[in-house]
Amino acid sequence: MVAIMLPIVIVTSLYAVSLLKGPELRLEGVNAVIIKDPSCTCCEEYAKYLKGLGAYVTMNIVHDIGSKLEELRIPENLWSCHIAIVEGYIVVGHTPAEAIEKLLNEKPPIKGISLPGMPSGSPGMPGQKKEPFTIYSFDDKGRVNIYMVI
Repeated sequence: MVAIMLPIVIVTSLYAVSLLKGPELRLEGVNAVIIKDPSCTCCEEYAKYLKGLGAYVTMNIVHDIGSKLEELRIPENLWSCHIAIVEGYIVVGHTPAEAIEKLLNEKPPIKGISLPGMPSGSPGMPGQKKEPFTIYSFDDKGRVNIYMVI
């Protein structure tokens, strides 16, 4: 009786732990090109984060990220230290995978999404998360909307 109960207890415990962790995030097979300044180390950490979720990540080094942000016509209030081109969408900053997954699943008619600045505790950034992350969407006309809050 004990031999039969032990596997049931283990499986039940593992299932309970998986529920506490929430849904597993995957970016398996997604292509991401990160455009970054050569000296930015948090961008390297963000690349590791995406790779850890299964994305194929390549780096494109530029010496003036501000010029690239302007060239891509990203609204200035959405700027951050790097840009990722993910399956044709622009993803600015340390945007969590939840937002990227939503973007790729829904395929909205927008240019991209952004987590502006470099918030503490966001993917690739040190420290604790201090408040919910507000992810913004933007389009070719410069319109900005709240996309989601994580």
